[in-house]
Amino acid sequence: MKKQIFLLIILTFTVLFSMEAQRNFRGQRKSFSDEELTLENYFGQETSEGVQITLTFSEPVNPQSLTSRNVQINGKSLSSSVRITFNREGTTARFTVNESLPLTIQLSNIKSFDGKTMSPETVIIN
Repeated sequence: MKKQIFLLIILTFTVLFSMEAQRNFRGQRKSFSDEELTLENYFGQETSEGVQITLTFSEPVNPQSLTSRNVQINGKSLSSSVRITFNREGTTARFTVNESLPLTIQLSNIKSFDGKTMSPETVIIN
């Protein structure tokens, strides 16, 4: 009887921990939408270090696809030293470039976690 109660307790904890793992934000980054991956919003803010750029996408972006190879600023590839950060959901990216406004940003081959590729996009930030 003690062995059965012990196994029941172990099973209960296993189920509870697996449910908690599904609530982890990384598990929520995968979208099951049929919609295209799009750039929903963008803006730049001048700082003492340059221009901080914020890009908001329609669904979580795979960070491995938003790199210096996929982002151009004023016709030049983004420096590989630029650090790109994401919000918890993976839908908003921020980075600072040593430039001044206005900026032309070209995005290409940006992918979501479920493999959707965003159409190439060019935006101007004033």
